[in-house]
Amino acid sequence: MKFKIIFILFNVVVLFSLLMIIFMPVLMLGSEYGFSFFASIWYVVVLFVVVIGAVDAYFLINWKLFRFLEEEKWDDLIVFLEKRIEEGKIPGKFAVRIMVNVYLSRSNLEGIERLGALIKEKRPSLYRKLLLIFTIPVLLKGEPVLIEEMIAPYVFDKKVNDRLWLKYLLAFSFLLQRKTREGGEILSGLCREKISPVLLMLVLYSFSSFAEDDSDKTCIDEKKVFLRDKYSAESMGLQIEKDRSNVIVAVLSGVVNEALDWLYDNTRKIEIEE
Repeated sequence: MKFKIIFILFNVVVLFSLLMIIFMPVLMLGSEYGFSFFASIWYVVVLFVVVIGAVDAYFLINWKLFRFLEEEKWDDLIVFLEKRIEEGKIPGKFAVRIMVNVYLSRSNLEGIERLGALIKEKRPSLYRKLLLIFTIPVLLKGEPVLIEEMIAPYVFDKKVNDRLWLKYLLAFSFLLQRKTREGGEILSGLCREKISPVLLMLVLYSFSSFAEDDSDKTCIDEKKVFLRDKYSAESMGLQIEKDRSNVIVAVLSGVVNEALDWLYDNTRKIEIEE
């Protein structure tokens, strides 16, 4: 209902604004000068109408989608989007993110895998942008070889989003396979990158147990002091909550909690939930 009201109010305001653009010059300057002025800006009015028409068309086409979102009818939403896919309509970035979140809330990892395979085949550019969320099933299943196979071909591709997180996950998969040399090379590079505090904490924690090079140990020690000085345990908890838009933080909640204990020497009083 709120969405419907907002949509109606939006169109009322737009229509009123359009009428003001058309008739205000006539009312203020008189019909002769007013229509002359309108004749000089008619293309602006046409452009305005076209843009608003396109916006309205988008919302009308996706009316059911927004209604299900507003009413939190997640099962109906998934059925609706899956039916669209069966009809040959490939979902966009917004719809894909919604589907992944709903599948995850229903523990439907197979649904995420099917969606990822479809997007990879039909829209490879979108797959690159959303690769991080498509790693969720293999992360939850604890399959490091599949994580490596999934990420390795893309991790240095500049067209891929979230490359720093993907680099960490690739290093994480190497460590699970006891490939410490390969994992260490990636973590060593990330230690020296300008990255988010949550990702930096995970990098330092993962690297701290086996780093041998003196420069790497120095990097870990210096960055650990930096994080402790800049963020208390509570403020780091807020950073983690802020990063929850990145679903991987929730998926790796166990590792995140271990990293928090390591960073604050088991003195923290917060617990990150899955």
